[in-house]
Amino acid sequence: MAPLQRLKIRRISARVLSPEERIQLADLHQLGASIRTIATEVSRSPSTISRESCRTLRMDGTHRSFEAHR
Repeated sequence: MAPLQRLKIRRISARVLSPEERIQLADLHQLGASIRTIATEVSRSPSTISRESCRTLRMDGTHRSFEAHR
C-alpha cells in the first residue's frame, strides 16, 4: 500500500470564497453594505454572497469568516 501524502497542499475550487473574500465580506457587512454592494466589491454573484451570509452570520450579526472557511 502506498503511504499517505499528509503534507500535500489541497487546491480549493475557485467556486469557494477565499479567506480574503470572506474577511472582506465580513468587513463590508459590519459597515452595513447591502448584498449587491458586497457582491460587486468581491466580484461574485449576489446569490453567492447571500448564501454565504445566511450560512455564516451569527444571531448577533457578526460574521464567522474563519469558521466558514474550515
